[in-house]
Amino acid sequence: MTRPRLDADLHKMVGDVRAGHPVSDRAFDQLFPEPIRRVSSRFWTPLVVARKVSRLLAEAGGPVLDVGAGVGKLCIAGALTTDAVFHGIEHRAALVETAREVIDALGLAGRAEVRPGTLADIDWDAYRAYYFCNPFEENIFPEARRLDDAIPLTEARFREDTARVEAALDVLPVGTRIVTFHGLGARVPATYRKYPERTAGTAFLNLWIKVDAGSAGGEGTFDGWIAGR
Repeated sequence: MTRPRLDADLHKMVGDVRAGHPVSDRAFDQLFPEPIRRVSSRFWTPLVVARKVSRLLAEAGGPVLDVGAGVGKLCIAGALTTDAVFHGIEHRAALVETAREVIDALGLAGRAEVRPGTLADIDWDAYRAYYFCNPFEENIFPEARRLDDAIPLTEARFREDTARVEAALDVLPVGTRIVTFHGLGARVPATYRKYPERTAGTAFLNLWIKVDAGSAGGEGTFDGWIAGR
């Protein structure tokens, strides 16, 4: 991808996002190449939701990590609308490149960053605020529903990733918050409390905050769609 050229319409759109004015996803997604725009509504967070997520996670007072960041839509929206720093981790190299080009074009370096990697590359001690937009379920999608075939996706990887994230969340300190959209696909440890009053009016959005110290010992609430988990 070449760095996007910010014409007058895009400059106005970015200004409107910063100011909190209504902006459609169609307008916001003009920042990205056409192939990304074509699938954005299926794979990435709508802007109106991203704004709400950003506010909820910025309250933690530190950097925010978007797990499965894609082209960085949440990170970009968060950097434009809050004072927090937003990081993303993404396993598709092409999406990381696209995110970096857009972030650079918007002058958001230092406020937003998307890095290549998987759950194994996350420094869980560095964050107290996490976002999950159903990042694992693509592993068990039918092939026709997947974004592409750039990386191997399997049910075994789904099981491994959800077990890893459950274990990681279990040992984080009190005050850690996570926001999920369309599900985590895993159990949120019982040491976290859900705050539905903070996400009222936005379907499929959940805020969880860790309120009890220590491990939940494997107990928790499933946040997602897959039966039997």
